[in-house]
Amino acid sequence: MAITMDELIPKSIERRSKVRFGRDVSRMCGDDVGFVIWQERGSVWRIKWFGHGCSVTCGFAQHLCDHLDLKNVEEMIPISLSLLPQGISAGRQSCVDVVMSALRQAVGDDANGPAKYPTEEGAREDNPG
Repeated sequence: MAITMDELIPKSIERRSKVRFGRDVSRMCGDDVGFVIWQERGSVWRIKWFGHGCSVTCGFAQHLCDHLDLKNVEEMIPISLSLLPQGISAGRQSCVDVVMSALRQAVGDDANGPAKYPTEEGAREDNPG
C-alpha cells in the first residue's frame, strides 16, 4: 500500500513549516526508502523515514532519524556521514547508498552532483540513482 503525502503531512503542520521530501529506490535489490523532514527556521523538528527493504536499509534509515532529529539542516549530511556503518560488505553497500541518496534529496544536497563519502576502501562517489 502506497503512502501519500496527505497521510504524512497533517494540515496543521503543513501551514507552519517547510517540508522536505526525498526518496530513492535501489536498482540492485528494489529497496525503497524515503525521508520527510519538517523544518522550521532552519532546524529540523521532525524527521521520518518510510519504505521497505532489508534490515540494513531499514535499520540505517531509523538510525539516521534517531540522530538527526532537532538538528540544523546544514549539519545533517556531515552528521549522517559520521554515522555510516563500519565494516559493511561490498554487497551491502547499496543498502547504505539508497538511504544516503534519499536523505541527500530531502536535504537538497543532490543539486551539487553526487556527494562523496568515505567507505572502508576510501572515498567514493555515491551512485547518482
